[in-house]
Amino acid sequence: MIDLKSRIPTLYHINSKSHGTFVGLIKKHVMPGVILYSDSHASYVNLKSSKSKLTAYGIYHFWICHMIRYVHEKFGFVHTMAIETEWAKLKRCVVGIRQSSTPKKIQSYLDSYSFRTVFRKECTH
Repeated sequence: MIDLKSRIPTLYHINSKSHGTFVGLIKKHVMPGVILYSDSHASYVNLKSSKSKLTAYGIYHFWICHMIRYVHEKFGFVHTMAIETEWAKLKRCVVGIRQSSTPKKIQSYLDSYSFRTVFRKECTH
């Protein structure tokens, strides 16, 4: 038996790229003390001081500015390749979404994509 709740990744349609929106979702799914790898989005990284805004929440945060590179210069294990690959797959999969689609319809597409991705990897379809 597959525990679907723990296996299906959670994807969200968000309207705002604000610090509060991202931090709320991160705090919901990431426990303090966890190491998080990401890009250098201004919502969670202060580029002027080169410091993460997530350390205030007890999260160890490695980040990469992919305008410069995709792999961290000191820590080769820190990269954005996996998420960039998944993002490319998701964009190809949800071609049917129009800009006029409602947030509910977009969330339905995201849920469907997550479900299919897990079952494709599990070979249980």
